[in-house]
Amino acid sequence: MFTLRFILLATVVAIPVHAQFDFIRNIPSAIHDRTLTDPAGIAFDSQGNVLIADTANHRIELLSPGGVIINRFGRMGTADGEFNFPTGVTVDSDGNFYVADLLNDRIQKFGPLSGHLQTIGTSGSGDGELNNPYDVAIDSDGNIYVTDSANDRVAKFSSAGTFIMNWGSNGTGN
Repeated sequence: MFTLRFILLATVVAIPVHAQFDFIRNIPSAIHDRTLTDPAGIAFDSQGNVLIADTANHRIELLSPGGVIINRFGRMGTADGEFNFPTGVTVDSDGNFYVADLLNDRIQKFGPLSGHLQTIGTSGSGDGELNNPYDVAIDSDGNIYVTDSANDRVAKFSSAGTFIMNWGSNGTGN
């Protein structure tokens, strides 16, 4: 099933992106299309706003508690603020949010009003490297946990983005 998902997503990659949106700006009412394609992650900020990883559209949606689009940002690419299948999203106690950027093998950190702040992880299988990070979570100390799916492990980084440890490995669970 997981492999089928990648095959399906690979087909979607060829669809051109028709619009580019800047970080933290209101979307004109003419393009409130509410289109989501393969949403994979969801999180809530301290104000009750909803962040959605709109995976196959390569963007993040920010909605009010009532479902009104506040912001929509991202597009397919490898630069800061661009995504290649964002899958997981979480928010820390300062309102910063983190996006698992699956096929770019990284976590991107954004400030609530300041845009891209940091990239965590690089592509690979060594310490501090990621291979298809699928989800991200923050503990009460601000440590960052990443489900590093193709490396069959969970990676832990400090709140500053410094690698701390990995645990897990490929196996059957026996």
